[in-house]
Amino acid sequence: MAEKAAQVFGKLAKIVGNRKTISIVVAAVVVLAGLLTWRITAGRFRSGGYVTAKVGYADLTSTVSATATVEALQQAILTFKNQGFVRSVYVSEGDFVRSGTLLAEEDTSDFQNELDQARANLQNAQANYDKLVATQPEMVDQAEAQLAQAESDLDLAKTTLAQEQALFAAGAVSRAALDGVQNTYQTALAKYQSAQSNLSVVQNTDSIAAAAAQVKVAQAQVGLAENNLAGSRIVSPMDGYVGVVNGSTGQWTQGGAPPAGTSISSQFSITVSSSRLELLAEVNEADISKVSRGDKVSFTVDTYPDRTFTGRITSLSPYAVTIQGVQYYDAYASIDDWAGLESGLPANVNITYAQKNHVLAVPRAALDYAAGLAKAGGGVAGGKYVAVLYQGKPRLIPVQTGIENGTQVEISGGLQAGRVIVVNSQGGRRGSGGGAGQTQGSGNSIGPFHFGG
Repeated sequence: MAEKAAQVFGKLAKIVGNRKTISIVVAAVVVLAGLLTWRITAGRFRSGGYVTAKVGYADLTSTVSATATVEALQQAILTFKNQGFVRSVYVSEGDFVRSGTLLAEEDTSDFQNELDQARANLQNAQANYDKLVATQPEMVDQAEAQLAQAESDLDLAKTTLAQEQALFAAGAVSRAALDGVQNTYQTALAKYQSAQSNLSVVQNTDSIAAAAAQVKVAQAQVGLAENNLAGSRIVSPMDGYVGVVNGSTGQWTQGGAPPAGTSISSQFSITVSSSRLELLAEVNEADISKVSRGDKVSFTVDTYPDRTFTGRITSLSPYAVTIQGVQYYDAYASIDDWAGLESGLPANVNITYAQKNHVLAVPRAALDYAAGLAKAGGGVAGGKYVAVLYQGKPRLIPVQTGIENGTQVEISGGLQAGRVIVVNSQGGRRGSGGGAGQTQGSGNSIGPFHFGG
C-alpha cells in the first residue's frame, strides 16, 4: 500500500509543478492511503446496505477507571512522653531514617535520678521480703520451744500451788509461804500466755504477704521510671522519611500529644512517613459493586507518563464520601514497585475486575443496534440480541452475554464462531470484526426484520 501511494505521489509530482500544490497532493495521498489501510485491516464490509462482522474470539478485560492519590502506607506524629527541655535533634526534614533510629531526646538527668531512686527502693523492699521468708521458719521453731517450756513451768507451778494450799489448810505453812507460791504460779501463767501469742504472731504469714506487696509496688515504680526515661527519646517506628520537625534544640516542651482540636505552641513533634507507599482511589458509586479485594490495578502519574505501575486492591471503605453531589468510596491498593513515586502524587487508575481469554466476542455496537431493533419491534424487555441478515433483512437472535471491555462483549450463549452479524445499517456507526457472508433461515416477519434462531 505504501509503495502504491508513493508511485501515485511521484506521478502527481511530475504533473504538478509548484511546492504548494505538491503539499496538497501529499496530504490527499496520505488520507487516501489511510482509508485504504483501514478498509483492509479492519475487515469490515457492507452487505445489502448493512455493516456486518464475523463472530470470533478475543481476550477481554473489564476495568473501572478512577482518580487516585499516592500516599504513605503509614504516617506517625511523634512526641516526647513527658515535659522537659529538648537536648538534641538529630534529623532534618527530608532525611531518610530506619526503624529504631534516634531522632531527638530531652535532657534525661531528672528521669535518670527518678529511676535510680526507684531501683534503690526496690532493693530495700526485696531485702525485707527475703529476710522474712528466710527467718520465719526459725522464728516459728523458737516460739514453739518457748511455748513448750512455758507450759512445763506452768504445770509445775500449778502442782506446787495445790500442795501449798493443802499444807496451809492443815496449818503446816504460813500465809506468806502460800502467797509466794501463788505469785510464782501467776508468773508462769503469764509467760505461757505470752508464748502462745508470740507463736501465733510468727506463724502468721500476713507480714510476708505485705512485704511481697511492697516489692510489687517498688517494681512498678521502677517500670514507670524506665518508661519515663525511654519517653525522653523519640525513635522512628518505621523506615521512612522525616516530613516535619516542629521545634528545636533547647525548647521547653509540654510532652504528650496536644488535646484534640487544639494547638500547643510549645509542643515538640517529628512527623515520619513510611517509605512504603500505597494508592488511595476514589471509586464512583456506580462502579463500587464491581470492585473487590485482590483486584489488579494499573495506574499512571503525570511525572512518569510512559511508565505504568501495578498493584492490587487491599481494602474498601464501607462509607461513602460525597463530592459535588456524587458518592465515592475509598479503595486502597498496594503498589508492587513504588520506586520513584512520592506521596501526594495524583494518579489515573484502572481497576481490573474481570478478565477472560479466548472467548466469543462481538462488537458492542452490534448489541446496541440489535437492541434498537428489538425495542422498535416489541422484543422481550431486558433481552440481549444480535442481528443477522435473512433475505436481505436483519433478523434478531437472542444471546447470552458475559463481560465486556467497552468496545467488545463476550457471548456466552446463542452464537457460534464464524457467524456473520449486523453491526449497523449503512451510514450508521461502524463496529469491529472481519469476514463476509449472509445467513439463511426462517422466522416470523416483524416489520423490516425478523425474530428467530
